[in-house]
Amino acid sequence: MSTVPNVLTTAGLFSIGYFLFEVPSNMLMRKVGARRWIARILFSWGARVVAQFMVALPVATLIAGPLSGLILDHVHWFATPKPHCARPPTPTTTAPPRLPLPPTPPASRSRRTDVTLIQAPRPPQQVLTRLGELGAATVYEANGQTGALDSGLKPLDASRTLVGTAVTVDLAPADNWYIHVALLQAGPGDVLVVNAQGYTEAGPWGDVLTCAAQERGLAGLVIDGAVRDSRDIIETGFPVFARGLSIKGTSKAVPGQVNIPVTVGGVLIQPGDVILGDADGLVRIAADRTEHALSASEARAAKEADFRDRIRAGESTLDLLGLPHPGTTEASR
Repeated sequence: MSTVPNVLTTAGLFSIGYFLFEVPSNMLMRKVGARRWIARILFSWGARVVAQFMVALPVATLIAGPLSGLILDHVHWFATPKPHCARPPTPTTTAPPRLPLPPTPPASRSRRTDVTLIQAPRPPQQVLTRLGELGAATVYEANGQTGALDSGLKPLDASRTLVGTAVTVDLAPADNWYIHVALLQAGPGDVLVVNAQGYTEAGPWGDVLTCAAQERGLAGLVIDGAVRDSRDIIETGFPVFARGLSIKGTSKAVPGQVNIPVTVGGVLIQPGDVILGDADGLVRIAADRTEHALSASEARAAKEADFRDRIRAGESTLDLLGLPHPGTTEASR
């Protein structure tokens, strides 16, 4: 055993022996009197010491030993160096995954790497207006039957016609931060063409963005995704084509890209291309073929007007189109 437990044990022997023997013996001596020889022997100093050890030893063994060990443990704990202000780690639950933080927007637009500034000249407004009057089906047919976006993109209001030059946006599903960015790159006569990855379980566009687009003079929206607030949008008269409707909102945290080539409705659309849409559907016209598309569409419209006049005069569509009649030799070939 170490020195500390020995000292504590010795002190415990005397202190416990004093209380267990000395106090009762003094009381007894006062009662029987110190003259009797039995009391003198019994309560002499030597006898009391022996008796104290006999009574206190088993008690001290049971109590002083564990007590000294406990005190020694505490002395050892206080003497052991410990890290300054150290605390046990607090258990925590697993945090849900967070969206990446958006980068800080640059001070100048010209320094952006995610927004391309297009310098292509816009077609004259009268050209766009005339294309809209001719209609998407006529322009599609006259322009070599190319550029038709898939029929899953529907107008919110079939009575509205959309025509303008494309400002393209590429988005992550269920995020609309870069639609807000793209609005600052668009102006009068532009159509936002948004690739939302065909995701229809959230609406990146609603009535507030519609108001912002109208204030900037935009000609409409085409989004390969969903929109919401459809009744409010229809009341504004703003042309919108979308793949679906969703009441769910989106985040505003994931970077996108503006004015890059995007594929919407199965068609590759370049920034500056002309987008035409009406109740029949949507068609894309390459920026460098706008004049050709207009002249070809005018010719087709004139041809169809002639067909209608000849039909009223009694000719059949088989004759107009040069198709054989059933039962003739040419039809049986």
